[in-house]
Amino acid sequence: MKTVKLSDVVKRANTKEDRFNTSLLYYVGGEHIETDNVVIKERGLIKGSTIGPMFYFGFKKGDVLLVSRNPHLRKSGMVSFDGICSEKTFVLKTNDERILLQDYLPFIFQSDHFWEYAESHKSGSVNFFLNWSTLANYEFNLPDLDEQKKLAEVLWQIVDTMESYKKLLAKTDEMVKAKYVEQIENDGSKIKREKLNTLCNFISGGTPDTKHPEYYGGDIPWISTVALGPNYIDKTSAKDFLTELGVNKSATHLIKKGTLLFGNRVGVGKTSITNCDMCTNQDILALTDVDAKINILYLKIVLDMQRNYFESQKRGATIKGIPIDVLGNIFIPIPPLQLQNQFADFVQKAEESKSLIQASLDSLSAVYKKIIAENLGGSN
Repeated sequence: MKTVKLSDVVKRANTKEDRFNTSLLYYVGGEHIETDNVVIKERGLIKGSTIGPMFYFGFKKGDVLLVSRNPHLRKSGMVSFDGICSEKTFVLKTNDERILLQDYLPFIFQSDHFWEYAESHKSGSVNFFLNWSTLANYEFNLPDLDEQKKLAEVLWQIVDTMESYKKLLAKTDEMVKAKYVEQIENDGSKIKREKLNTLCNFISGGTPDTKHPEYYGGDIPWISTVALGPNYIDKTSAKDFLTELGVNKSATHLIKKGTLLFGNRVGVGKTSITNCDMCTNQDILALTDVDAKINILYLKIVLDMQRNYFESQKRGATIKGIPIDVLGNIFIPIPPLQLQNQFADFVQKAEESKSLIQASLDSLSAVYKKIIAENLGGSN
């Protein structure tokens, strides 16, 4: 194994494309590249898009794209289609497949070693970026071709399996949505609807003053919207733990187990049900005193179905959120409780399946990261 500079074995492709006069169909922006994902699947259509004049670099299937802006986002991967990208995205190819395999190349940019180098060598004071000259000087360990081939084959097999697990998770969510449409929306004319504010009360949270250490370090879980999303959350999701004094001396409230939480700022539309008593910060509303004719888990799913609407209704100059009256005025379909319970049971079984899939995905991801760290960790 030898140590090489990136520029010794990798070149930056500078193929120019006129976005107004090209046979290419797709463009890739930073929003299409997932953090720490070696596969780039998402794309946008060039025709009818509003992409700017900086989108003039062409790329080919099998090229590696690396976003130079905000290296802390760790965005790089291989594309499986032709297209164009911004000049802020590097298009990378191997200089010589007899020295560096193209299939091995994308994994070089998946290691903590590389991104630590990128962070420590970034330029800019507000909008951070990585210069090509800086990237070209990155040094790393390069194994021989046989070892590259073995590692690439193993890593791509793991990636393919992880992508399959992700698709299963997405299909499970789609199955829940389809069940909702089938049982609830398709019979919409027969189902009574009531405004949410007639079915429950809203309690907002707060943040105890951090200048008072005696408010913290207790045993009362206190969460932010980061915790929201799963059907149920408990103290393991806590951002911090409060004392009774901290609760009493602030705007937060102790929310009882079994309460539905709604993110009305910073994570708008995210929901979860409490699996223990806890407190929340000011970005969360607790839906309390829910009418007995409503199944809580059913209500959570109904609100989850409205995420796009909530996004469109955000207000505010700095921190955008959903006003309580907007939330309170949405109409909730109320089928018979028996049907709600059946739907909630279906959702719970789907969630259990997702948990098993996620556990397998997490386990495989750990193996993937270990292989990357042990074999692509850079030069000593």
